[in-house]
Amino acid sequence: MSRYLRLITGAGLRESRRLIVAGAVVASLAFAGFALATTLSSTSVTLGAAGPTPLTVTANWGDTIAFVNGDSVPHGLTSPRPELNTPTIAPGATFTTVMTGRTRTYEYADVQPSRPVERMRGAVVSKVVGNVTLKASKLKIKYGQQVTLSGIGTLAPVNLNQKVPGQPEFKSLQTLTPAADQSYSLTLTPTQNGKFRSTIAGGQIRSLDVTVLVTPKLTASSQAKKTKANHKVTIRSRITPAGAATRIELLQCNTKRGGWTAVMIKKPTASGGVSFAWPAEAGTNYLKTAVTRDNLTKALAPATSNTLKIQGIAPKVKKSKHPKPAKPVKPSRGCAA
Repeated sequence: MSRYLRLITGAGLRESRRLIVAGAVVASLAFAGFALATTLSSTSVTLGAAGPTPLTVTANWGDTIAFVNGDSVPHGLTSPRPELNTPTIAPGATFTTVMTGRTRTYEYADVQPSRPVERMRGAVVSKVVGNVTLKASKLKIKYGQQVTLSGIGTLAPVNLNQKVPGQPEFKSLQTLTPAADQSYSLTLTPTQNGKFRSTIAGGQIRSLDVTVLVTPKLTASSQAKKTKANHKVTIRSRITPAGAATRIELLQCNTKRGGWTAVMIKKPTASGGVSFAWPAEAGTNYLKTAVTRDNLTKALAPATSNTLKIQGIAPKVKKSKHPKPAKPVKPSRGCAA
């Protein structure tokens, strides 16, 4: 786990103050326009002849602890925790470290090289307290569209992670720094279905997972609006990205019968296009193309195209001199999408 260490000369820093997280995170996010404004606490410990004062301090993840040598001889720190190690702090100098551990108590020894017998112990009570949320502007988008992921992060940085189909674990997508109001956001163009998750405190606090589905772009077109019944009409369809599906279905709904049914199915070309020769049915017909999950080759969601309306004109029938009584018309189930 990363940590930030520095040695400052001077006799100050005896009281608490506020620090702004800085460093590599800022450089990696400058292009996104994020302001670095999440503040974290700093606590001071004085090292003297009698050892550290106070003996125990409490720090949240990301907080800074300043060890001030108020003695006339050098002091050093040793601990199993990497952040709490430094060989020498000169008289009047200050050693600062940022805590990035887990919730537990980390002990350290105040070593005085000029007084080998003296080895005073202190402790840092590390707590991981914070909150991070995540939401998506859209949960389902068409291929090529953008989605904005945003939320609140009370600690910096916020690590945005992604998991796509076939990937066993979440992988880091982007590191973000919350603005002054603790908000963050990232706009991206996913090319396949995916789950997203935000974490803070080195992955110890995480948001709920957000799933964003990506459907291929599917279009349908025809020059015909009205035609004779049984006349073959050309219906064209195209899928983007090309190669996203092995088959494209043509669906039809006739208002007399109601209900959508698959009437034709064809393999698209390498460019993603397909053409159907559909025999028009008498009455009002609605048509659209669709790609089912079984016919998808990429990690995308099923999709349907726009809907076409074509009127099939039945041939005129001569009236009989002895017409039969008309059969009652059954109500249609409709052609709702």
